[in-house]
Amino acid sequence: MNNFCTAPKLLCIVMALMLCACALCEGDAPDPSVIENFSNTWVDDNAAVEIWFEDGAFHCSASQTEDGGETSMVWTYAACRYDPETFSIVCEGGTRSYEYVDEATGELASEVVVENLTDSFEFDDWGHLIWNDQEGICKRYQLIPLDHAEALANEEAQAFAGRWGAGRCTIDVITQPDGTFHVHIAWANSAAEETQWDYGCAYDDARKCLVTYVPGVKATVTYAENGEASDWRTEYEDGDATFAIDDADMLIWNDLKEDAGRDMRFERGILPEDLN
Repeated sequence: MNNFCTAPKLLCIVMALMLCACALCEGDAPDPSVIENFSNTWVDDNAAVEIWFEDGAFHCSASQTEDGGETSMVWTYAACRYDPETFSIVCEGGTRSYEYVDEATGELASEVVVENLTDSFEFDDWGHLIWNDQEGICKRYQLIPLDHAEALANEEAQAFAGRWGAGRCTIDVITQPDGTFHVHIAWANSAAEETQWDYGCAYDDARKCLVTYVPGVKATVTYAENGEASDWRTEYEDGDATFAIDDADMLIWNDLKEDAGRDMRFERGILPEDLN
């Protein structure tokens, strides 16, 4: 019976090596766990990386926003592969482009800045995706999965909800069904009069604060002896403000219209002082 394993030992070794080489040439897919671990949309404050596996290979695109999101850098790659020696995805033939809105046409424009980049993506000891770009622009990023970032941002935002107080002023932060917040501020001037501010706010994950997206309204309210409002005088309807929580868990009201909350720090759950 003819069998290559009955040939001399050296010939067997050579044929085995040839078979291994052919298997490698076929480009076996990485382990499913590797594909699962890398395949996701990964984000940081102003960066995003999308990695997916399709047609037997990894693919990747990345972006970095600037100027509050008005402009962005976009990376695309000709080919990506998993490197088992470094436990990373290596992307070659990279192009970095600058994207912006053309003021003349109002359309999105793109300008190639550099080509032939080789970047890699790997995990650190805490499970962050680390973007090692050839130019060193993005090495400071520690990216996490988008769904984790959204859950974390929602948790941070909900920390604002509730009543805050300082002296004769209270701030009520009320969560709305769409995830935004109604902020109502009441400042007692006397037993019969108070000043009120109302803002529509949204959580800004990058700045870690609530920001006004609906202009604020300031009004002076006078109350009758029965406790009902007898007079309502609108002071302005173009208010702007941000609200942040400091390291001591105190709410900071930054009134960008007239600086009404200067040097004030609001404690969670505190009721206004008694005017009597």
